[in-house]
Amino acid sequence: MKVVIDSISNREIAFAFWVGVALLATLLSRDVRNSIARLLTSIFAKYVRSNLAILIVYTLIIVWFLHSKNYWDFSLLKITLFWFFALALSVFFKMTEISNMRFFIKLLRNQVSLTIVIAFVVETYTFSLPIELALTLFLLFFLAMAATAKVSQKAEYQSVIKLSNFIVQSIIYVFILHAVYMLITDPAQVFRSESMKEILLPLALTIFIIPVFYVLTMRLNYSSIFYTFNHTIDDSQKKKELKQKVISVAGLSLSKSYQIRKKINWFSPPNVEDIPGMLVEV
Repeated sequence: MKVVIDSISNREIAFAFWVGVALLATLLSRDVRNSIARLLTSIFAKYVRSNLAILIVYTLIIVWFLHSKNYWDFSLLKITLFWFFALALSVFFKMTEISNMRFFIKLLRNQVSLTIVIAFVVETYTFSLPIELALTLFLLFFLAMAATAKVSQKAEYQSVIKLSNFIVQSIIYVFILHAVYMLITDPAQVFRSESMKEILLPLALTIFIIPVFYVLTMRLNYSSIFYTFNHTIDDSQKKKELKQKVISVAGLSLSKSYQIRKKINWFSPPNVEDIPGMLVEV
C-alpha cells in the first residue's frame, strides 16, 4: 500500500481534491442525488452487470498474467486503475457504437500516439502541492466555464469561451514547459525502468483487452437481434429459422452483426416478411 501511496503525484492529489469538493457540492442537491440513483440503477441492470463482471474478471486475469511475468507489481496499481476507469469503462459504455474492427485499430493508434509520452512526462514532473492545487483549481474552473458557455450556445458567451480556452491552454503550456525543463535537467527520471513500465503498461493492457471487447460486442449485437425476434415474432419455427439465418449471414463478423442490429431493433422492428430481404442486403 505504501508503494501505491508514494506513486501518487501532487498533481493527482490536487485534481482529486478539487473534484471531490465539486462532487460533494453537487450531491447536496436532491435532484442530482435522484439522477445518480437512476443512473446507477440502469448501469447495474442484469445484462450490464454480467458484461461488466466479465470485463472485470478478464482485466484481473491480464494483471495476474503480467504479474506472473514479473512485469506488473503494486507500484503500477494507480496506472492500472486509471486505465480501467478512463479507457476500459469508456469503451465498455460505447460498445453500441463499435461497428467494425477499425474501432480497435484507432484505439491502439491513440494509445501509441505522442500524447501518451507527453502526458507521462507532464505527469512525472510536477510542482509543489500548493502550486498544483492553485493551478488545478484554475484549470478545472475555466474548463467548467468553457463547457457551460458552449452548452448555452449563446452568442454573447463566445468571448467567455475564447478567454477560458486561452487560460486553459496557458496552464497546460506551463505544465509542459516545466516538464521539458525538468526533462533536460533530470532526464534519468524518465528513462528508469519503472518509468518505462508506466509508459508501456496502458498499451499492453489495451492490446490484451481487445479480444474481450470483441466478444462482448458480438454478444451485444446478437442479444439485441434475438431479443427483438423473441418479442415481435409469435411463430416459434419462423423465429428459429430467422435466428439461424442471421447467424449464417453475420457469423463472427463484427461489421455484419452491427449492420443487422441497426436494421433489426426493438424500438422500430421491421415486418417479419422483410427480414430475409434485409439480411441479403448486409
